Amino acid sequence: MPTTGRYRVYVFGGGGGSGGVGSSASASSSGGGGSGNPPIELNLTQGQVIPITVGAGGVAGGSTGGNGGTGGTSSFGSYLSTPGGSGGGGTNSGTVPNAGVGGGIGGSGARGLSGSRDSIRGGGGGAATTLHQPINNAVDGTGGVGTPPGGNGGNGGILNDRIGKAGNAPGGGAGGSRHSAGNATAGATGANGAVIIERSA
Repeated sequence: MPTTGRYRVYVFGGGGGSGGVGSSASASSSGGGGSGNPPIELNLTQGQVIPITVGAGGVAGGSTGGNGGTGGTSSFGSYLSTPGGSGGGGTNSGTVPNAGVGGGIGGSGARGLSGSRDSIRGGGGGAATTLHQPINNAVDGTGGVGTPPGGNGGNGGILNDRIGKAGNAPGGGAGGSRHSAGNATAGATGANGAVIIERSA
């Protein structure tokens, strides 16, 4: 550390990727989970060396209906470790896949929907959070709202823009993609995690 003092540390894992939608699907894919934990406060000493790991966002599910990938774990030495959000499920049928679960206390993604209408949205992604709040969870096609400095979840794909949106950094889960009459669509990637260190008042 550059100077001795009291610090606040935020650790966000990577957000989960969203599922893909195969050409035979009649359902949309589900969003990935966000990642987060409450910050910690601790006294650190000038010159102290603490290893830091930042988890990558989960990969997008393939356009054959593959599941999104789980985000990587982030850590600040042995003081705090936060797992990434799990990936949202993909589909190549009419079955609605499971949504991604938040890592730590991250928000959960939303499940996709089934049906033949072209306007059905993909499930939204869960948000990165430092507090348990309902708004961190995705609701239908809308991504969850992050607790600053955590990122928002990505929105699900819509009629004229069927690919779900990537999660917002740090730690937001990706939104699921929408099915579209024989068109295969990949999912989206989760946001990378982060370790944020700031002086505490």
